[in-house]
Amino acid sequence: MVNRVLLCGLLALALCLTCAARAADAPASGAVVDIDQTLTRCLADPEKQSTGGQDECIVDATHAWDVSLNATYQSLRDALPETARPALLAAQRAWLASRDADLKLIAGVYATVQGTMYAPANANDVMLLTQHRAQTLVRYRDEVSSAASEGSRPASVKAAGHAQTAEVDRWGRRMARRLPSASRGIVRTSNEKWRDFTSAEKGLIAAVCPSDANPNAQACRNAQAARETAARVQWLKGLDGMIGAN
Repeated sequence: MVNRVLLCGLLALALCLTCAARAADAPASGAVVDIDQTLTRCLADPEKQSTGGQDECIVDATHAWDVSLNATYQSLRDALPETARPALLAAQRAWLASRDADLKLIAGVYATVQGTMYAPANANDVMLLTQHRAQTLVRYRDEVSSAASEGSRPASVKAAGHAQTAEVDRWGRRMARRLPSASRGIVRTSNEKWRDFTSAEKGLIAAVCPSDANPNAQACRNAQAARETAARVQWLKGLDGMIGAN
């Protein structure tokens, strides 16, 4: 018998995480809204209320996000000056390496849960990786398009970013303590690859934000980096909550 209470909870989780990710990123484009609405309808479909049906909905959405990511990458590349395109390529390669390490961490976490009923949650955590990157590139593309009208950023953004970086470390240590000893290295590798990615991303952010001559340049860079770090913290917290679920 399928645990329908759990499936309803997973549906709510997927929708909440999607909304939270969008709130932290750029205003939703038509394509983003379409993916979200399609996923919402699929998850609510009476014929998709089995674990396998919910899993299928989320896997289909993941494929849609992947298509969106590739299209947005190309449109951002076209919008950037030719001299900035190598920074985009380097950042995307670093993200792919970080994503692969994150996929191993997800697998390590879900190896600790009991029951196939958690398959949709597993699929949702995988989807969030591609969804977040696609939304980030949309925001970058829009930033390039509206660079001339870039608004001011809150003065507290830089401090918030540093505080959130410490949170990444704290949640990483917590997860390492809670996971089986054989999986603890996966947490460390995941966070290391993520830091490599954020380092490579700085070059892309510099190209996306206004030039140094603009008074908003540093505030823009701080804001972009802070968003990425905040998203990482939320993702780790969600994974930590799944360790040992039964």
